[in-house]
Amino acid sequence: MARSKKITEGSCFKFQCITSQRIYVAREMKFAVTSFYYFPQLKDDTELDALIPVATPIYSNFVHKDVYKEMEFLKVIQLSKDEASFTPKFFRQDFTNIQKCYLIITGQLEPIPCKPEDCIGLERATIHESIDSICEKLEFFVTGKKQKLHELYRLRIPGIDEPFDFSKKLL
Repeated sequence: MARSKKITEGSCFKFQCITSQRIYVAREMKFAVTSFYYFPQLKDDTELDALIPVATPIYSNFVHKDVYKEMEFLKVIQLSKDEASFTPKFFRQDFTNIQKCYLIITGQLEPIPCKPEDCIGLERATIHESIDSICEKLEFFVTGKKQKLHELYRLRIPGIDEPFDFSKKLL
C-alpha cells in the first residue's frame, strides 16, 4: 500500500491488522493527532462520508509520518466544526518516578506539570512508528484483550502502583 496524497487534516487511510485481519480507518485530525475507527459492517469506502462525521474514534494518538506509507489512502473528509475545535489531551509520566507527570495539550508547546491523578482517563502520549504497535492498541480496544505493551503504557498511581520494573519480562 502506498500513500498517494499529501497528508492533510481529514485525510482518511485504510489498513489491515495482520493478526486479526480486521480493517481499520485512520484519519488525520488537528495538531498531527490521528484518530482510528473500526466499522465492522463497512462494505464500501463510499460509506465513510456518512459514517466518519458521526462516529466516535476508538483511539487517538500520534503517528510517525512514515507509517502512512503502509496504509491505503482513501479520501479527504473535511473536519466538522466540533472536530476542528476539539483539543485532545494526553499525559506523559516518568517510568521510574511515577509522581512526575505532565499534561500534554495538543497545540500547546509546553507540557504542564501535574499529579498522576489528573491524568486518569487520558492516553499516554505515544508516537506510533509501526502499523504493528497501532494494531496492538486497536485490538485491545476492540477485543478487551491485553496487549504486550499495555502494562508498560498504563498510568501508574502512587500508593497503588510501583514504578515500572524494566527487569521484568512483558507478558
